Amino acid sequence: MKIKMCTLVIFTVVLALLVPGCDNLIDLFTGGSDGDAEYFVTSNGTEGIDESTDLIFTFTKNIDRLNLSMNDITIIPIGDGLAEKGNLFTSIGNVYRMSINTVWPGYILVSINKPGIESVVKTVMVYRAPIGYTVNIDGTADTVDTTKITFIFDEDFSLSTADLFASDIIIEDITGSVVRRNLVKTDSRHYDVGITVNWRGNIRITVLKQGISAAPITRTVHRVLPPTTYYIIADGSFNQENTTKLVFTFNNFVSDGLLVSNQIRITNKSGTVSAGTLRNINNQVWELPVDNVIQGDIEVRIIDSPIDDSPKIVYVYRIP
Repeated sequence: MKIKMCTLVIFTVVLALLVPGCDNLIDLFTGGSDGDAEYFVTSNGTEGIDESTDLIFTFTKNIDRLNLSMNDITIIPIGDGLAEKGNLFTSIGNVYRMSINTVWPGYILVSINKPGIESVVKTVMVYRAPIGYTVNIDGTADTVDTTKITFIFDEDFSLSTADLFASDIIIEDITGSVVRRNLVKTDSRHYDVGITVNWRGNIRITVLKQGISAAPITRTVHRVLPPTTYYIIADGSFNQENTTKLVFTFNNFVSDGLLVSNQIRITNKSGTVSAGTLRNINNQVWELPVDNVIQGDIEVRIIDSPIDDSPKIVYVYRIP
């Protein structure tokens, strides 16, 4: 009886191997579990550091007899994520490894179309080292206005899913101030952002997009200004209030360092004053405290500066 049973088992296994559709008989006589094999998919690599080069499939039971191949596996991009199948497929026990080329980091969908394996689609995150970039600014100090910011990336944006959008670019005013316009893609590595410069100086530029280096870059934008002119008034009023300060109002911004007290020359005429220390109120308005006032006219000039140096006559007040 034992010999007959052994002969039946051997015959059944051979039949299952030779006849399509009978391979589930192996599980019946070898202790295999019923139903399709389930699986889990992970990737190697580290976000923002190392590229994913493999997908690792872990099955809940041995599938060697199914002869799984790369043609049975499909990769579908979702969002920004995109990976291409490689040409290596190896297995150790219930773990299979397939090489991939990660085009862009993000999530991808993975499915297996093979009888004997569950047909559930899996979601996997793939990684790659961030792409670097440089930023160029057009324009020339005091000569030509800046009109655009040019981004030059180290690698191509070869697919629409990984394209750059205006919302990915952050521009922050520091000492300069700009208004952005449209983003234009000139080729797969070059993008231009049109800008209007409100005030020349430094701005901070950052690209906030998965797969691109997020290190901020500081650049100087230029604007050709008209000649800087100003007018002066003295506070106080006739026979009612003494003059305590001279107020300078400029047509352009005059920031700290562009004007200091010893550049203000006062020549006493019918009136006299003693000047204090010049102070910046808001880059367009400056104040010069004065005392020892004798009512009458004084002459004021700004020297050794690109600011208009023509003399201004100012009337100062003192209550009798």
